[in-house]
Order: sequence, then structure tokens, then C-alpha cells
Amino acid sequence: MLFSQTAHVPLIKAVALDVDKTITEAGTISPPVLKALRKLEKGGIAVILSSGNALPVLTGLKKYVGLSGAVIAENGGIVYYKGRIVKIGNREKALAAKRLVVEKLADYVEESWQNPYRYSDFAFKAKVDIETAARKVRELVCSRMKEMRVYSSGVAIHVGEKSVNKGVGLKKACGLMGLSFSEVVAVGDSEVDESMFKVAGASIAVANAVPRLKALADVVTSCREAEGFIEAANYILRRRYTHRL
Repeated sequence: MLFSQTAHVPLIKAVALDVDKTITEAGTISPPVLKALRKLEKGGIAVILSSGNALPVLTGLKKYVGLSGAVIAENGGIVYYKGRIVKIGNREKALAAKRLVVEKLADYVEESWQNPYRYSDFAFKAKVDIETAARKVRELVCSRMKEMRVYSSGVAIHVGEKSVNKGVGLKKACGLMGLSFSEVVAVGDSEVDESMFKVAGASIAVANAVPRLKALADVVTSCREAEGFIEAANYILRRRYTHRL
């Protein structure tokens, strides 16, 4: 571990995981990551996937890996657990923002292939530098729709309501699973994960995380991306019964 601030937590019952650049490397999930995910589950720790990805992508991953936790999709816009789907946010407002971006910024972004399967958080791929594209989308959407927010995950540019985030989704997931927030450890890498870190009982940032997230984290791994997650998973399993992270 790069550093660790002692966090007092009850018995760890779940881990809320970001996906892209947290458990992936170059956009893929490696066999060692699959092993680490299953090791958490075998150790009695439910894995909650929390991502900007669409619900079908995440539920497919959950099913075939064999994960028992809830799914938080669209950065908190949809939560799924044991056949129940909870939709959060205003779809019509999100659709209006999406149409605005498509109409005005075709030179900077293109729609994600996932958008037809999304509910209230729409994603775009950058045609230029992603930060430049994100700035253009933010200037357009936020100047016309004050209730909306725009941010970059480092992989895609997301447009959705300010009131919807991973923290809201994690609260709903905990309710569905019968968990207290303090029983969950959050793991992530980007600004999108900040709200989740603030809700969870403890948090781990992988080494490639943005500075703001590292400042919030109780633990920062020494390894990046997928290797950082494997490091975090082993750390969680070792500390599970100590009530300290």
C-alpha cells in the first residue's frame, strides 16, 4: 500500500467496485482479476459493481463472473438486485440534454453504443482530446440546463442530473441488500467515485486515481488499475475481521 489512514469499520460485508480503470486494464478484465473477484465472494464479501456502464453490460458481468451484490449502473441512475430494478433520475431531462449534445457538438463527440440501453445517464465518446470534448459538452449543457451535470470518467463523457450519482446509488443498493453503509468498502479511480467514497464506511483508491479521490481515500494502492484492485482485494480480505482498514 502506498499509504493507509486507519478507518474503523464493522465487519466488511461488501465491496462497491468501479469497473473501468479500476478492475480493467486496457479495457479488459484479466483472469487474475476474475480470480480476485471470486476470492472476495468466497470470503463472504459481496461484490457490488458500480459503474457508468449500462445495466445490461453490468448484469451480464455479474452473472457470468458469479457476483452476489447489487449492480449500480449509469453512475447511480439505475440499481438492480435480485430481479428488482430501481430507476433514479428524470429520463426526459436526460434525453433532452442528450439531444442537445448530438445536435450541437457532432464535431467533438459521438454517442456511445450503449445509449439505446440507458435510462437517465447518457454517454459520449470523444472525437478529440477527451478533456476538450468534456469542456465543450459541459459549457453547452450546463449553460442551458442548470439541473444537469457533465463529467468525464476518463473513458467517456457522461450527461445526467446533478442529483444522481454513485453515492445515491450505493445508498439504494445497501437498502436492497440489508447492509449499513459502514459495512461497505468502496474502490475506484475517478471523480465519479467521490460520492461513493463519501457514503461507504471505508474507501480505497487505486494508484492511477485522480488526486481528489486519493485525498478522500483511507487507502491508496501502490499498483495501478487492475493490479491495484487485486492488491486492494487481498488487503480487504486480510483486514476483514480486524475492524480496521
